[in-house]
Amino acid sequence: PLVHARLWDTAGQILYSDDPAQIGRTYPLRDDARHALDTNSVQAEVNPPDAADNNFGSEGKLLEVYVPLPSPTGGQLLFETYHRYDTVNQNAGRIWLTFMPVTLVALVLLQIIQIPLAGRLARGLRSAQQEREQLLRRALQMSDDDRRTIAADIHDGAVQDLSGVMYSLAVVADRVDRAGDGRSALALRTSVDDTRRAIRSLRSLFVEIYPPNLQDTGLAVAMSDLVAPLAGRGIQVVVDVHDELRLPLRTTMLVYRTAQEALRNIVKHAKAAHAIVTVRVADDEVQLLVVDDGIGFHAEEDSASGPATGHFGLRLITDLVGAVGGTVRVESEPSAGTTVDVRIPLT
Repeated sequence: PLVHARLWDTAGQILYSDDPAQIGRTYPLRDDARHALDTNSVQAEVNPPDAADNNFGSEGKLLEVYVPLPSPTGGQLLFETYHRYDTVNQNAGRIWLTFMPVTLVALVLLQIIQIPLAGRLARGLRSAQQEREQLLRRALQMSDDDRRTIAADIHDGAVQDLSGVMYSLAVVADRVDRAGDGRSALALRTSVDDTRRAIRSLRSLFVEIYPPNLQDTGLAVAMSDLVAPLAGRGIQVVVDVHDELRLPLRTTMLVYRTAQEALRNIVKHAKAAHAIVTVRVADDEVQLLVVDDGIGFHAEEDSASGPATGHFGLRLITDLVGAVGGTVRVESEPSAGTTVDVRIPLT
């Protein structure tokens, strides 16, 4: 494969060449040649056909290799060889064929080792996911049981007791009024009204703690009952849910809980005057939009800082929806309100 050889000095003069006509001629050293001398390293390049020192005719593509050598006088020389490029390619192919079986065997062995490990890891991840879903379902069930117990205690205890007190006060007020003590009768009737308002508040709390039977009443009615207490807090809420919308019970419960948590955040943090709750179905998923005109917050900073910022409810929504493959996107800026966009797949 070696077709030509030359020996140069640092000034670019050819001291030796296999072509005697080249000996003694001087050419500017090319960049690769100069770099080989400066760094005392071997350099290689494809022979440029338009180079001034390229006087080999049409011998095809050649590979030049520069090797710096010490001069007998203490300086530096540059030894240059020319190799046929097709021979270099053949040698590279031969080397590749030599190492290819070893490489393929190593890759196959690596795959044989990795496949059981990958399968084990996948089974572990699947088991962890299933365990997480079971824990979440158990937590939700326990939460439902606790809510049902608290709601029953409120309904059968405090509400019934206050109802009895209200009727007793009404009877006493009538008797006192008939006895001619109008001032005391007015005070008693005021107490009756206060007790009635307290009962109404407890019943609203009862609905909030333990939602109605969504399968029977439907999501539209349940949403209307859910937002009703907000009017007493000065928040006007518009509900946009189709009356005939019917979803799987699990999805309906999740939409209701998510809306409930988003509205709870509006009451606690937003200081909003208006809100809109929209539920629609599109592309095999349910979209819940809860928009308010409150004070807003830095959504990105809150997402990175954790529950301590006071928006733990949003994280609870994210966990609940994420467990069923859904997504939650919160868009908010200070003084620009908040939008909670929830997408839940229909399952």
